[in-house]
Amino acid sequence: MKKIIYILFLLAAIVGQSGAQKIVSIDYVSDSLTLVYELPMEKVKSDYQLTINPAICGPNDTIRLSPIHLQGDNYIRQAHRDFVLNAPKGSVEQRYNRAKDMPSHLRDTLQLSISGYEWLLLDTICMCYVEREQTGCCTVKQLGEHCGRAYAFAEPVIIPVQPVDTNVLIISADTAKTDTVPQLHRRLLPKSIEGMAVQKQIPEVIRHINSGVLRSLEDYRPYTTTEILAKDSDALLVYFELDKVELKPDYRDNQIILDSILYLVDELMNDTTVEIKLVQIVGLASVEGPLERNQWLAGSRAKALERYIRDRHPEMTDRMFESANGGEGWTEFEYAVENSSFEGKEQVLQIIHTFSDVNVREQRIKELNGGTTYKYMLENILLNQRNSGYIRIYYDVTDDEARIINKAIRAMQDGDNALALEMLRVVKKDPRSWNSLGVALWLNGEHAEDESEKQQMRGEAIEWFRRAAERGDKEAQRNLEGLGEKR
Repeated sequence: MKKIIYILFLLAAIVGQSGAQKIVSIDYVSDSLTLVYELPMEKVKSDYQLTINPAICGPNDTIRLSPIHLQGDNYIRQAHRDFVLNAPKGSVEQRYNRAKDMPSHLRDTLQLSISGYEWLLLDTICMCYVEREQTGCCTVKQLGEHCGRAYAFAEPVIIPVQPVDTNVLIISADTAKTDTVPQLHRRLLPKSIEGMAVQKQIPEVIRHINSGVLRSLEDYRPYTTTEILAKDSDALLVYFELDKVELKPDYRDNQIILDSILYLVDELMNDTTVEIKLVQIVGLASVEGPLERNQWLAGSRAKALERYIRDRHPEMTDRMFESANGGEGWTEFEYAVENSSFEGKEQVLQIIHTFSDVNVREQRIKELNGGTTYKYMLENILLNQRNSGYIRIYYDVTDDEARIINKAIRAMQDGDNALALEMLRVVKKDPRSWNSLGVALWLNGEHAEDESEKQQMRGEAIEWFRRAAERGDKEAQRNLEGLGEKR
């Protein structure tokens, strides 16, 4: 499933060198990524506004940045005149970016947590303009999309180094694995991105598919209508036609999402080390139409997705599902409006904040700008509000050894390497612990004050890596290779 993540950025005017849009560099410090990108500015005729929608694109993931709007002089004058004559009292005029005053290039920096964005380091990526639109007084013209040159992060060479080197390697800790776990979680990674390999501390097959959906039962929290699903990049959403509750696999990308959901459930149901405790689903309706009808639509859509899963897994009981009625998605709608750009945006937000009666809100919004604002939102925003979301699966680990291994990995993530080593020694007869035990020994050795103790722990770590590698643990093999050792 292709995951699209929306990130806002501030327009920063820093002159760069000529050329197409591009990713300049990626760096990481501790648990954060810094990505520098450059966007060339295009010429805009005086009567027009140019909207550019940039995105950082990889093979399976996309980060969509907020749109850039560049205006010509006449367009700004007309827009300002319309605001003065027609805007409600208290409205704030939009910010204009006069095209001729802009530099030839814009350079900006994107700061991200490494967790969830590992693909920026592992995949070949590029900066793309996924949409370009030219707007005039009477016309809207789509200018097409294009991408800049490909960029691949140059991973540091991972070799044993002297203790004084601040880039000393870290060997990735991991839980029990199967061959279905992708290479992403098997790579030997430098210290600052250790957490990528450790991932979510969940056993076996769970890690490799949409791990953001999967939560330990200890982390349970009920769904509330203040929760914004659009912010949850891991949520698996299926969509419904207007005023319909029938779940159609051939509508939009539903088949892909449904296949992902069933694959995930299949894997969990067949995994003897874990038990599904609760599946959280929420249904939503878009905000247009009668409130009573929309409440029914939202609840029925949640039940439709639950029924789809249960038809294929009849062994799942009522108690394993929590299907919430999210009602009219006003919170989702407001969030979508805030992150869009269109005529009447500020008035729409002002109406939402002013009127608590949702029927009054809807009527006022429909009347804006002779209905053109509402028409735009019908086609570009409300279409995406008619959904039900596969939000979270809460699981419990039934395998005591796996539970201990997972707790040890969490301890290493929290920096308590000594506790992790104690726990892993308890389960050292379980081959699934061997690679993680090697990691714990290496980490503890790095902090040993006595040189002989450090060397002893390193030797033990290598021995456990070798034992794990001999049993086919590919990540243990990578750890040996990174240390310059042979199996």
